Amino acid sequence: HVSGNRTPFLIAYGGDDLPELVPQASAMHLALTEQGCDARLLKLDGCTHFDTCERCVDDGNPWLREVLACLGARRCR
Repeated sequence: HVSGNRTPFLIAYGGDDLPELVPQASAMHLALTEQGCDARLLKLDGCTHFDTCERCVDDGNPWLREVLACLGARRCR
């Protein structure tokens, strides 16, 4: 699913996320970067799986900051 992909990825997960999602996020990030894809892995400390979505529009939210930076730079690094 990642071979030849050139779309930038921002993969975010909560520090208090569901335990099975953390290794999945890390594995996807590794698979993408091994294929040369521009990918960033972002841990949102103090967030559960649902907090990462509910808080994403709050001013100063790390996820929102990263998304805006990616859009401005047209890449995620």
